Amino acid sequence: MKLDKKVNSFDSRNDAALKKRKEVENLYRRASKHLQKDNIEKAIERFEEAVQKSEGLNAVYIKLKYRCLLLAGICYARQGRHKDALKRFQRAIPEEKATEDELTFEIYYNMGLSKLSLNALPDAIVFFDLALCGYREINKLDMQAVILSKLGYCWIKSDNSNQAVTCYKSSRDIFKQINDLPNETLIMTELASLYADSGQQKKCLTILNDIRTRCQKIQEDDILCQIYYNAGLIYNQISIFNDAIECFELAIDRLIVNTNDEKRLGALIYQGLGAVLNQTEKYSEAIDYHHKAIKLFDDLKDKSSQAKALCNIAYAYSMLNKIELSSQYYSKACHAANLAHDNISEMEANEGLGDIAYRQGKTDDALLHYKLAIKMLTLCKQWSNDAFERITTKLSDCIERKVAVKFYQENLANIEIDDSKKLHELTIPNQGQLSTLDHTYQTIRHYQMAKTSASSQFNNSDNAINTKGDNLGLTASYLQPREIHHHIARVDQMNLAMGTQYQNLKPEPKDTVEHKNSQEKLLTEPHIENNKPRKSLANSKSIHHSRSCIIL
Repeated sequence: MKLDKKVNSFDSRNDAALKKRKEVENLYRRASKHLQKDNIEKAIERFEEAVQKSEGLNAVYIKLKYRCLLLAGICYARQGRHKDALKRFQRAIPEEKATEDELTFEIYYNMGLSKLSLNALPDAIVFFDLALCGYREINKLDMQAVILSKLGYCWIKSDNSNQAVTCYKSSRDIFKQINDLPNETLIMTELASLYADSGQQKKCLTILNDIRTRCQKIQEDDILCQIYYNAGLIYNQISIFNDAIECFELAIDRLIVNTNDEKRLGALIYQGLGAVLNQTEKYSEAIDYHHKAIKLFDDLKDKSSQAKALCNIAYAYSMLNKIELSSQYYSKACHAANLAHDNISEMEANEGLGDIAYRQGKTDDALLHYKLAIKMLTLCKQWSNDAFERITTKLSDCIERKVAVKFYQENLANIEIDDSKKLHELTIPNQGQLSTLDHTYQTIRHYQMAKTSASSQFNNSDNAINTKGDNLGLTASYLQPREIHHHIARVDQMNLAMGTQYQNLKPEPKDTVEHKNSQEKLLTEPHIENNKPRKSLANSKSIHHSRSCIIL
């Protein structure tokens, strides 16, 4: 009798466990379908529910729980919530190393991707290495090639181009070994980019020609779209604009915009083509493509990228001499960048507004926007020396123009200049490397000398009128924009400071790769957004946070 009760109790517990396991499996299948349809929110709900229900399952079914945690983490990563993703990945790692298997290696790989997205490069390299070692143990070549491409990107961001070349070559060779022509060709675009960065244009062009020959044998439109986009970026980088335009157009011909990843790639292609058309002075065509990019970025709710595209449109309108439209789009860019907390884009938009105000003779507005641009730059973790010097130079020129206009409007012969006040307001930085007075100081001294000369000659009635006319004529050149002179103007005494003296705002060295000719300055040449993910390499089960191989 007691034995029968024990058997019945065991059977009931076994039935309950079996029922719970089926519930978890059903939730897992439903969540996977939501993930395939790109319905990330519902997928997360189902995966999290599956994880909760799997807590009481027998250890035999523990891998089902780990798989749910992995896919829940991937969903969070797709939303950009990488810290939440890392928590799920961490919970999915087995406690004992002896139990590691392919699922564990996939977890390591995805942890590397999230660390990379958080710019934690040393941690990303560690997890990619763990995944690579694991896939080598089980001889899974396709994932080895994918991970080597990610390690190559990590080394690029770590300014180690030699290691990057080694990783990309190894990745290319493995793809060649497994007869994966599309991904082999895609990796070749990375190598071409590195050669372009290092100034080896002959090697770069040789690879690009080989890539375009290989593309004729590739049937997969999604990979072809990515390859042509990368090639267009590289051609732009080495200033071969006609080929860049042709590659971008070929990418658009093969573009499919269904998923968010495809929308992002499409937006980057439109933005890239628009930027190259800006550089070739085809501004009306460029504006059309930038509008297409903005629409896709709006669908993705990516305000930061939208701000950069708006800046490109504003630049095009300014070159078409449509100043009001240009000002409107720079204002929209400034607003979008502010919502996205994108200090760089907000800096660029304010610089553009300052340039427009300066062209219109509105020096007070120009000073305000240049001041805001410098403020945004100081809030960035990494400084651009070129940007800092460019904006402070414009700010200095604007101050000089304002002073010149003021002196021009006053009668130099009849108004005394308070020397101590003016010199106090425009004191140059006390820096040892400045052996001469800066241009602002020289401008004030020039007018003081002109006033003194005028006053002395006004004592002679025969020369008074001619002298006055000559001195006023000297101001004409100072009312126009001058060539850039390189110095940092100290203007905190003129109610222009933002709480920090400019002579103390020394830009820190920038870690990233130096900008190329087509990318140096926003207002002299348009740009394309950096650090946006490229479409995933093929045949990978998880998300790839790859990049646009070159920044425009």
